[in-house]
Amino acid sequence: MGERWGLKRVSGYFLLDFPINEDGALFEPHGWNEDGMNVLGWEVANPYRAASERLDEAIGVLLKIEGAEKQLGRVYVMYGDMCAAAAIGGSMTVAENYYNKAIEVFEEIGDYDDLEVAVAKSVALGE
Repeated sequence: MGERWGLKRVSGYFLLDFPINEDGALFEPHGWNEDGMNVLGWEVANPYRAASERLDEAIGVLLKIEGAEKQLGRVYVMYGDMCAAAAIGGSMTVAENYYNKAIEVFEEIGDYDDLEVAVAKSVALGE
């Protein structure tokens, strides 16, 4: 499949596609904010990767970027019809709470494109 990158702004967040190799494994993902600073690394995706059997369908990451707190944003790993969360600088309990919230949002909306926006808005509002 080779590497592929996609980056766009979604409700104050950046959507970053994971590059995926032939085996469905993730290459090291990185993102850069508007100032060119690195804001996302392999250690962000790894906690959920270890718990997931379906990362071959990984689609993207929503990362909150807000001033000096850009390294502490919540990260969403989107794949297929599910959304799993890992938290930068947070516990797995925090990540699990965001995961459950994302699933609720998906079940309510039922549309992947709307899910991206809804998740971004819910995180921006601190819900």
